Amino acid sequence: FDYKMKKVLIISFYLPPSPGIGGQRPYRLAKYFPKYGWEPIVLTVARNGKLPKDIRVIETDYKDITTMVKSRFGFNPKKTVHEQLGIAVSKNFNFPTWKSKIIKLSNEIITFPDNKKGWYNFALKSASDFLEIEKVDAIISTSPPIISHLIAKKLKRKYKILWVADFRDPWTQTYSSRKFRLIKYFDRRLELATISNANALVSVTNPYIEKIRALHKDKKIYCVTNGYDPDDFNKKCSIETEDGIIKCSVNKYDSFPHYACFYYDPKKQRLLISAMTIKGFDKSIEVLNNKYNINYNPDKIASSAMAIGAEKLTGIKFPSRK
Repeated sequence: FDYKMKKVLIISFYLPPSPGIGGQRPYRLAKYFPKYGWEPIVLTVARNGKLPKDIRVIETDYKDITTMVKSRFGFNPKKTVHEQLGIAVSKNFNFPTWKSKIIKLSNEIITFPDNKKGWYNFALKSASDFLEIEKVDAIISTSPPIISHLIAKKLKRKYKILWVADFRDPWTQTYSSRKFRLIKYFDRRLELATISNANALVSVTNPYIEKIRALHKDKKIYCVTNGYDPDDFNKKCSIETEDGIIKCSVNKYDSFPHYACFYYDPKKQRLLISAMTIKGFDKSIEVLNNKYNINYNPDKIASSAMAIGAEKLTGIKFPSRK
């Protein structure tokens, strides 16, 4: 890294090799920040597996609060309290019985403000140790979990650093919907008190922005949508066969990601195709016809959701059906 680069500390509970989508956004931000003159340092939880290359990472310990409490009271940490007490839970999570309600309320109190609160002290100490040695120009915290924002708030106030709060999902407008009314009240107060310290807010969609703006009217808020990394799609087409079922995925043609995939079961003569664009759909059909001699020539149809996304990117109107 160029020593003249500005530095940004990214606080994210998730980061590859952590599975799931939560780590991809902070990872891709960190990957491409140097291109724009910023050196990223990512604060995250230590996990087994390989960390992303060419990114400075501060790894911390973590203790799961739910596991700790269950063990302390003699429960099996790997099983739910309901299961161990023989209490049924309704499929719609209404928790109709008084026993279920007590368990639910207890869990909400123990895990308040979120179930990753066991990271707070470890992250705060590691970040503080780092900031005593190196100066950073900005902090970005990304949620969920919202504990990242609480860590960022503490660091911002202590070291007087510009702070941007990134919401992959809204805070109380999303995750408090099923909580008890008293917990909702304290959760909303905590969000207002925490985010009042942020210099700017970011979210992934305009509807999310409108939700967040309704609660934080005086804040600058920007939309930075999720996207794709071209490096992940350097193979044009991958084909594999498993248990007689042919799986194909089309990734990139003509410098545009025409995501498409199909599953074909020769025995049942069953074919499933999903495509983001017509070109990706055509390529799937081409592979079927040429490689597997499957005479398949359906209407060129993309799913409605994928077609809408493709239209916004290309300006081309695609045939679609609901």
